[in-house]
This record gives sequence, C-alpha cells and structure tokens, in this order.
Amino acid sequence: MSDKEQYEKQKLRVYAVVLASSFSMGLSNPFLGVYAARLGASPLELGFFHSFINFSGNIMQVIWGYIADKVRRYKLIVALSMAVSALMWLLILSTDEPMQFVIFVSIQSLFSSAAAPSWMALLGLLVPVDRMGAVLSRINQFSTLGSLAATMLAGAISQLFRGGIQEFHVPFYLSMFTGVAAALFALTISQPKIRAARKLSLSVIRLSALNRDFKALLALSSAYGIAMSMAWPLFTEVVGNEMKLGVYEISILTIASNVTSLITQNWAGEFVDRYGKKIFIVIGRTSFCLYPIIYGFVPRFEAILVTNIALNVISAFLVVALQAYILKVTPEDVRATYVALLNMSMGLCFSLGSLMGGIAANYLIPIMGRWAAIRLLFVIAAVARFFVGVLHSKLREPGE
Repeated sequence: MSDKEQYEKQKLRVYAVVLASSFSMGLSNPFLGVYAARLGASPLELGFFHSFINFSGNIMQVIWGYIADKVRRYKLIVALSMAVSALMWLLILSTDEPMQFVIFVSIQSLFSSAAAPSWMALLGLLVPVDRMGAVLSRINQFSTLGSLAATMLAGAISQLFRGGIQEFHVPFYLSMFTGVAAALFALTISQPKIRAARKLSLSVIRLSALNRDFKALLALSSAYGIAMSMAWPLFTEVVGNEMKLGVYEISILTIASNVTSLITQNWAGEFVDRYGKKIFIVIGRTSFCLYPIIYGFVPRFEAILVTNIALNVISAFLVVALQAYILKVTPEDVRATYVALLNMSMGLCFSLGSLMGGIAANYLIPIMGRWAAIRLLFVIAAVARFFVGVLHSKLREPGE
C-alpha cells in the first residue's frame, strides 16, 4: 500500500483525534491565565504560572521521545497522555489557591507533554512526503475548527454564569470529557511500520549526532523562546487585571483568531509546498514583535482584536512551515526523540523567559511605576522577538 493510500485510509481517524483534542484545549487553554489572575495571582505568581507550566511541560520531553522511539508504540503513548492529563482537571478544580492551582496545572502539563513527540512521529509515518504541506495544513484546519467550536461554546456558557466562577469551571469540566474522548479516538489509528529503524540509545541527542539543519533550528528556536515568553506574564497582567477581560471577551478574541486561521489554512499548505518553508518561518516569527507593542501602548479590546486577526493570517503559514520543516530535517526512526529535544529546549527557554519577565516586572514596578515598567518590558520583548526572528534567515531550506 502506498503512503497516499495508507493516509487516505486513516485520515478520518486522525481528524477525529485532532478535533477532540483541540476542542478540549479550546475549552481550557485560553482561560487558564485569566483564571489564575481571577484567583488573585500577583504579577510574580503569573510569572511562575507561565514558567512552571512550560518547565514541567518540557523537562521530560527527551525522555518521553526516547521512550516513544524505543517502544515504537506512538498511538498508545498519545492516548495515555491525553487521558491522564484530562483526568487531572478533577484535582485542578479542587483548589482556589493561586499557587496550588499553578502546581496542579504544571503537573497536568507534565503528563500532557508526552503526547507531542509521539504524535509528530505518528504523523511522520502517516503523511505522504510529496503532499506534506497540504496534508498538514488540512490537519491544522481541523485543529482550528475544534478550538473554534470549543471557544464559541465557552463564550456561550460564560453568558449564563457571567461574573461567577462557574464561567470557568463548566468549560474546564467539559475539557476533561473531550480530552478522554480524544484519547479513545487515538487508539483507533493503525500505526504503520517504521521503514528503517536503527538501534536506539540516548547518544542520538548528542549535539555532534544531530544534523546541521536541525541544530540550527534548535538554536534559533531556543533563543526565540526566551524572546517570546518574556512578555507572557505581562500579557496576562494587562488582560486579567488591567482590562479585566472575562471568558466572553477572550472567547471573542480566540474565535476571531481561529476563523482567520481556518480560512488562511486553505492556502498555507500549497504556498509552503510551492515557495519553501524558511521564508514563512522568518516572516512569522519576526511579525510577532507587534503583540507586545499593541498590548503595551494600545491596551484596548478593539486594537487587540484587529492585531490578533492580522497576525493569525501569518501564524497559519508559520505553523505549517515549521511542522513541514521539522518533518523534513528529522530522521524517521528517531523523529520523536528529535521533536522532544526541540520541544524541551524551547519549553525550558519559555520557562526562563516567563520567569525573567515576572521577576523584572516585580522589581521594576515599585521603582518606575506600574505602567512605565510594563511598557519598558514590552519594548524589550518586541525588540528581542524582531531580532531573533530575523536571524531565522540563516536557516537552510531543506533539499538545497
């Protein structure tokens, strides 16, 4: 059976997993930071929130990836990861203390992180090489559709419980049920055999063993992770405590972003296959410097809405280009380990950057005043994002 025939036979199962898992995440992920702020988290605690989630979600990535490549049971690991992380909601919603909430969500992130390298490795076995961009774009469309539907539902629920804690709790419980459903759907996928497998050891992640293209992506993505995440605690501070947005407003922002991505992804895969991956990676990561500028100097709902819509057009191309680039520059038989190494490195850098942003805000606010300090840090984050984004032009287009 050819790669194309094999994928055509399995694609509905893949779409089911993507829809259910993105629906689950769409009911919870956009609201976690605001919920932490609603519980009374300080700017420093919000820094810990972003830092701990990224640290716990990525510190085990290489181990998860190594285990996945060792046992070759990618779909089973995906299913277990999704199920355990979904059931963690029972523990998360048992507390109303900000730091306990941060710790429980961090544990959930640790379990959910096992799915990422195995899912990418599974897609690498299923997706036809000659249609990689187009197929990944279609998969991402289903992911966006699931997230869009979930966020619309969360927004509707928020109108029933406006101002009450239930506007968060009901979507979080629904996230648990759909996360378990995604795990069950993952078990229905038939995993193809790996065409060429080497004897595996952790030596495959030594820098000297990594290929040139992957090492360049690893270094640049790690640097970008710090530049990207410095602003995250400040975004949450502005949205949750300054603008005081709730589930309904955040749902509108997320829905607008998802609709834009859903439409744009119709062309993203074709463009990436035709014009290459590097150009869209450079443009995408550079353009994200606009977010901290808007949040810092035009903190109005309308301005943030327009910015989200505009940058999600670019983001749709970036996501497909990055996925296709990773699949191109990673060996098939150790792909989960390579993806895990990239995720771990970026996650640790996200953790470091978030912690830096939270600590810097906590130190500067008493000295400079709240808004002066926040704006200064937003400017620093914007410059860092732009500079590191431009450095991605050093990447080599796969196949050149």
